[in-house]
Amino acid sequence: MADSFRKFGITDSTTDLLVFKVPVVPEITYEKVSAHLGEFVKGSPVPFDDETLFGISDIGKIKKAYKLGSLPSQSAKTDMANGQDDGRRQLEICLLGAIALRGAT
Repeated sequence: MADSFRKFGITDSTTDLLVFKVPVVPEITYEKVSAHLGEFVKGSPVPFDDETLFGISDIGKIKKAYKLGSLPSQSAKTDMANGQDDGRRQLEICLLGAIALRGAT
């Protein structure tokens, strides 16, 4: 955990933090996790959706942490079918691949 905090720059002054818990027993409920986080994290919950996630993402830090520096930072092209920026979509695909590879080793 401490290594992840350092790698992703989580400090006492962090303003955006994504927390998720994957329960392995039925006793761990949303209400219990929410109450626990409310005790230890100063902040307000926000909806977890693509727009919120992209709004709080530090793309530079993500690219550095996963060694994705050669990807373009922004793309002028937009995918009209879903309104997504092609550069963002490419970054998401590469990021998921990097995470999967790290988990496999």
